Amino acid sequence: MSDNPQFKRTDKAIMQALISLLNKKPFEKITIQDILDETPVTRATFYAHYRDKYEIAEKMLDHFLSTRDVVRRDLASPSAPSREVLYKAYLIEHEFTKALMKIHTEKVDFRKAVAGELEKEYLETSASTTRDLEAKIYAQAYVELYISLLNSDSMPLPTEQVYAIFIPVAAKLLGLENDRETLDFLQGKIAKKFSGK
Repeated sequence: MSDNPQFKRTDKAIMQALISLLNKKPFEKITIQDILDETPVTRATFYAHYRDKYEIAEKMLDHFLSTRDVVRRDLASPSAPSREVLYKAYLIEHEFTKALMKIHTEKVDFRKAVAGELEKEYLETSASTTRDLEAKIYAQAYVELYISLLNSDSMPLPTEQVYAIFIPVAAKLLGLENDRETLDFLQGKIAKKFSGK
């Protein structure tokens, strides 16, 4: 039934109604009637798709994480499109992501979910003895940057610029913020990485 095109369109309309409502009021104050008023879906049709608004929110988070996982796999493949192409594609759902960030329930917490995924990715590639702490710091830094950029509507930034944002932060944490040679070296490494040389 969920493969039916009409079912998918209705599903999308219900989700879009919730996204639209999240621009007007907090998730906690949104009712099923509000959702029905935003879309030409009957109450019976709504309940054929979702138990309640919490289930919509859970599906939104699942969609976000699966989209993120596809982008991650694509970036790792040998025939990956350019990072810029994938980065822009990933951010097409800007409004969707901003709406999702406004939902905080027991099962839906954007910051926690994304940080958890980033921690897991870090742990998969690190053999460091302090990798658990490193993973937490890494994840929190990336999540904070992502949320800050989304909230400032300055997305999408070129990947090179996103990476370069971390250089002065890392230098400050290491007490090297006034070390021009180190900063220039790191900026040069980033520029070289993205110039393809």
